[in-house]
Amino acid sequence: MKGRSYEWPDGLLLLRSWLKKQGVDVDHLKSERQVLFLGKRLSNMKGKLPPRQTDLFPLLLKLQDQHLKLKPPRTPRAPIPAEVSRTYLGTFGPASPVRHIDVADYLKGTQ
Repeated sequence: MKGRSYEWPDGLLLLRSWLKKQGVDVDHLKSERQVLFLGKRLSNMKGKLPPRQTDLFPLLLKLQDQHLKLKPPRTPRAPIPAEVSRTYLGTFGPASPVRHIDVADYLKGTQ
């Protein structure tokens, strides 16, 4: 007799792949509660499990985002066009007026 396994929502696929890398047979997990328990155990996260009839999806997202730092890779930004970079970027001098000290005058004053 084959039981039903937990159906992974799209938002938790990174958590699923992390658990799989940790050696968990993710195809045979039965509930969100089992997923949360194993995720907490393997990430050394402290705290009790919530009461039984509670929706655990927000906690699974929190586990994925905060404790495991599993986020989808960022797409690289487009490069800045050359005409924009020449116009707006660059050094325009010091941010505040700078006092100029002449070394010869300084040395004359110390003797």
